[in-house]
Amino acid sequence: MSDGKLVCDVWLAVLDAVPAPAAISAFWNWKENGVLDFVPEADRLWIGRTDAMAEYPFPGSAGGVGDLLFLVGTLPEYTTPQITDELIERLTTAFTATADPTLPAISVTEFVAFLVANEGRYLLDTDSPVGTDRWDEPAP
Repeated sequence: MSDGKLVCDVWLAVLDAVPAPAAISAFWNWKENGVLDFVPEADRLWIGRTDAMAEYPFPGSAGGVGDLLFLVGTLPEYTTPQITDELIERLTTAFTATADPTLPAISVTEFVAFLVANEGRYLLDTDSPVGTDRWDEPAP
């Protein structure tokens, strides 16, 4: 885009098991390796839009969550973070701390409810430029 922005829709997706190490490494490096291809609709949640070109801490609520999940999922090794009380707290802080009224996002209540309902499962995020939704769902 000519205005220096790259607005993307961001989704969370939960898995019942950790993918193979090679698959999770490829996921975090390229996000196009099929790890999330068969996640059912009930196991994913659109959380908002981010400006993928913005620098932290101004990527919007969804971008703040994506940034944190990338760090948790890649350091010190590639992994799929398990949803725990601690992770829910960290993600909620990131979601609220990076809010931007110009970037739409779900409510913090809906965000936390999804995480709590899936506690114990494994969490990944994915994004796609607006108009090219990963799961062909219309964004709000």
